[in-house]
Amino acid sequence: MVNNPYYSFPTKDAINFATDSTGTVVNPNKVKASQDEVLSNSASEHEVRGDAQEGVGVADKPEQTGKSASSWFKHYRTSGNWGKGASYAPETKPHVLKSGSFKLKTYFYQPATLSQGRSQTGMIGPVPEGVTISNGSMYATMYKSSHNTRAHIVAYKLKNVPNRYIMQKLPWLPWGQFTRLASKIKISPYIKLGHGQAFIAS
Repeated sequence: MVNNPYYSFPTKDAINFATDSTGTVVNPNKVKASQDEVLSNSASEHEVRGDAQEGVGVADKPEQTGKSASSWFKHYRTSGNWGKGASYAPETKPHVLKSGSFKLKTYFYQPATLSQGRSQTGMIGPVPEGVTISNGSMYATMYKSSHNTRAHIVAYKLKNVPNRYIMQKLPWLPWGQFTRLASKIKISPYIKLGHGQAFIAS
C-alpha cells in the first residue's frame, strides 16, 4: 500500500463486487469486513486475495492511433429532447458533432433504462460516462447519478440493434419485442468505476 499517514483507506473500496452462495450480486455495503479502514502510515502489505495473479492480464496488442481533433466548446452533448425543460421523448433523427475535419454521427441511441413501465428492475442509468467499441460490441458505463462512483458496464452487440431509435423505447415496447432486444444486452454487476477513468476494450 502507498505510505500516506493522512488517509485511512476504506477497505470496502477494494471490493469490486461480491456474490452470495447462489451467485447473486449483493450490495458491497452489506459485506462484513474485518476492519473498516486501513491507515497506511508505513509502507506495508495487506492481503486482499489468495491468488496474486487473479485478474492480472497481459496487454499483448499494440495501440492503434486514430485521428485527433479539438473538442467542441463543451465537454459533453445531450440529445435534443434531453436537458432542462426538455420532453425526454425518444429521438427521431441522428445527431452530428463536428470539430474541423472530425465528424461523429449517431449510430444508435442508448436506452436510459432496461425496465418496463415504472419498474426499478433493470434500472442501469440514466447517466452514461465512458464509451468504447471492440469487435462489433459497444460498451458503456452507466451511473444512477453523476455523484456515484459505482456503475454498470453495459454491452450491446451492434448487429443486434435493428435501428438507431428502437432501444430508447424499451420501457414501452410490447413484452415480446422487449425481451428479444433486452436479451442481447449484457450488464455487469454494480462495480467500482470512479469518474473520468480511461475506458477501453480489446
